[in-house]
Amino acid sequence: MADAHRWLDSIVRRLEGLEKGAPGSLDCTHKVNIVQELVSEMDSQGNTRVEDVKKLAELVTDAVNNLGKQTKHDWGGQFA
Repeated sequence: MADAHRWLDSIVRRLEGLEKGAPGSLDCTHKVNIVQELVSEMDSQGNTRVEDVKKLAELVTDAVNNLGKQTKHDWGGQFA
């Protein structure tokens, strides 16, 4: 999960750099190149990253559900 977060964070930082860059720091051609790199990266890695996050979310959901079942069992169903 941390890997996906770092990847998304890097994309956000690059986009913010394009948007907030110092005046005159990047010409339009350079900005277009950066956008094209981001699009290419999203095309090549985006679906895989999303699937990885979905798998992790399923594992977390299963773990939380199992904890809930265990708690219910331990407390004799008092909180059901």
